[in-house]
Amino acid sequence: MPVCSPPQVIHGDILPNVMLTDGHGPVVIDWPPYYRPAGLANAIAATDAATFRGAPLSLLDEWSSGEEWNQLLVRALLYRLGPTGIFAIRNRLMGSLVTHVERVTPIVDAILSRHP
Repeated sequence: MPVCSPPQVIHGDILPNVMLTDGHGPVVIDWPPYYRPAGLANAIAATDAATFRGAPLSLLDEWSSGEEWNQLLVRALLYRLGPTGIFAIRNRLMGSLVTHVERVTPIVDAILSRHP
């Protein structure tokens, strides 16, 4: 399904690249620029938060950014599945591939259930 929102420069990996410390504002590090629809940054952050940080699946609704949100969630999920799966196979990211599949399965189910 096409996305018609105009592309702009977004942060393609925001969740693990924000440092928070008591008494200070957030600091963004390692900013990989991507030229994509603005809502994709939120979709990547929401799917990452649910997958890697245990955020509730309700976040997928709470961070909605418009009519194209469900398609942006699909794209965010695909964006993350490939590289994360490769790193997991090589045991370089948060456990084994089995762990990754177990972690991401509820998010995949939640996103795919939005599409008839």
